[in-house]
Amino acid sequence: MGRKYFRFFNFDSRGGGDWVLEIPNHQLFAPLLEKAFPFLSGLVWKPTLHYANGLAVVQGINDDEASQLREYLEILGSAGYAYAEIGENVLCVSSAYQYNDEDPSERTETGELYRLGKFYGNEDRANELGLRLINMIKSLRFYINKHGVLCVPRDPAKTGGYYLPAFLAKILSDYFSMEDFSEFIKKIKPTRDAKDAPIEEKREMLKGAFKCGCSFNKKNLILLDDLCMSGNTIFEVYGTLKEARAGEISIITAVKSLKDSANV
Repeated sequence: MGRKYFRFFNFDSRGGGDWVLEIPNHQLFAPLLEKAFPFLSGLVWKPTLHYANGLAVVQGINDDEASQLREYLEILGSAGYAYAEIGENVLCVSSAYQYNDEDPSERTETGELYRLGKFYGNEDRANELGLRLINMIKSLRFYINKHGVLCVPRDPAKTGGYYLPAFLAKILSDYFSMEDFSEFIKKIKPTRDAKDAPIEEKREMLKGAFKCGCSFNKKNLILLDDLCMSGNTIFEVYGTLKEARAGEISIITAVKSLKDSANV
């Protein structure tokens, strides 16, 4: 099992509507691209200097299609975070890549919206954050064929009141007219703050921490959290949803912290 950041996407024109597309992790990204852009289906992928089976020639697309594809690749390249396991590939995309709670100079605008929405309960800023997530989901076509959205549940010791992930899930549910399934997954055991702990300790601590109260019967979902640090929590929730027979799951987070990036 391993996790990676992906920043290298190459998309260059050959003229006459032909483009060269080079991507990392063909197994993960090629099906994603083909679903978002049907004109990419049937491409022949070849080895490259950087990736096995990562290069393809895209023929006969217009400038608008090329612009949309470039925007899509730029989002993935700047904020893509992937979890890979034997027989399983999962993509987690964050709206903003840099975020540092201690150093304001390292916060993005999105990171500041997250800080104000989460720690100060500022619903106006949280609404702005929700709009940014909506725009990202639309650009990445993650809403296509989705039946619902749900957020990572809060710790059982913290009940009632404002909870930013649930607030954002409601915004997405209303905008995309899909069901909010957040109430059907619970965190059933508290976990201590382990952001500086070794990766194996984090995984062990989170085992069995979540439980679904229903079967999703192959429903396709958007899984949402406000912050991705090491990714352990959101991928544990992902596994719990799969055990509850969820179908395709697209994972979206508002911000991806760099603080924990050496310990994933």
